[in-house]
Amino acid sequence: MASPWLIADLLAEPELVAYHRMRCRVVTDLIQEIREVLPRRIKLRVTLTVQRPSAGCWIEGHDLAALASVADGLDSCAYQSGPTEIFEDSWDVRNRVGDETDLSFVLRPVPPDLSCQTDVVTAVQALRSLNPSGIAFYNYGFLREAQLDWVQDAFATLDGPA
Repeated sequence: MASPWLIADLLAEPELVAYHRMRCRVVTDLIQEIREVLPRRIKLRVTLTVQRPSAGCWIEGHDLAALASVADGLDSCAYQSGPTEIFEDSWDVRNRVGDETDLSFVLRPVPPDLSCQTDVVTAVQALRSLNPSGIAFYNYGFLREAQLDWVQDAFATLDGPA
């Protein structure tokens, strides 16, 4: 319900939009400054927001397209509920950063994100269609043995055709 209120505020207050753009420029400029001082052999990857959905990243001062232009790669935390929401949000991230961006996705193979082996495999297979540079899982230290098996099954699907 809060989304329409926020949109109304943004439409009514151009200064608020300008403020958020300024915040995004500050974050992007900081990432660019870090990239400029790092040796080229060291790759700078930026882990994007954990906001749900990822399009809400502006709350943290993230402009996805701008970050893609200054970092060597992006890691998108696909922390939505279920394979469908994960794919939809990840598709939106890919769309915002472009097909040429080195983009990987991070999944949590546990409820409430993914509640069974089928969900984990389905999510990984769907993410494959977005041409990621990688797919990772968070946080192995908290996974039960059965959930580790889900991850193994999902990784096994990556060996076959897309």
